[in-house]
Amino acid sequence: MQSFKKLWFIFDDKDRLFFFFILFLFLIQALLEIISIASVIPFVTALLSPSTLENFKYFNTLKTLIPFNDISSLLPIFSLAFFLFFLIKSFSLIIIYKIIFKYIFNLKKKIVIKLLKKYLNQNYNFFIQNPYSKLLTNINVEVQNFIINYIRASLILLSESVILLSIVFLVILSGYIKTFLFFTPIFI
Repeated sequence: MQSFKKLWFIFDDKDRLFFFFILFLFLIQALLEIISIASVIPFVTALLSPSTLENFKYFNTLKTLIPFNDISSLLPIFSLAFFLFFLIKSFSLIIIYKIIFKYIFNLKKKIVIKLLKKYLNQNYNFFIQNPYSKLLTNINVEVQNFIINYIRASLILLSESVILLSIVFLVILSGYIKTFLFFTPIFI
């Protein structure tokens, strides 16, 4: 927890605000993942046994929207919708990760600039006591390690945690408590 406070201190106000925007993007990513997981079962059911689609409660709403004679005539429409959703989900995740990695790169740039300004404001004795190679390593290597090993890893962990919690919430919300209780020992 102390390290997160130190990390929060490194961020300026614009970075903090953008961090909350990234949290919002993680929620969108989790929503897309939940919808994709939830759409697999109806799609596979439609492929294997189209007559069982009548048991789904939203199928009657679909009947009123799309007139059709035979349930199997909906298979191309279901396949196209399934494919298009996964295509849109993939492109949106690419855009989300592009935004996140751009944020990480800009954060790296800001940290390097702050560190360089700090070094430039030091007195002459500081440069005599610290070799040039150590300062250069701090600017290039250590900042890169910090960004990759801490910031990026923390954001990925946060993203996956939001997805996992949203899936668990969906399982609880959908009434499959027995399934949740079955998988609870796995998470412990």
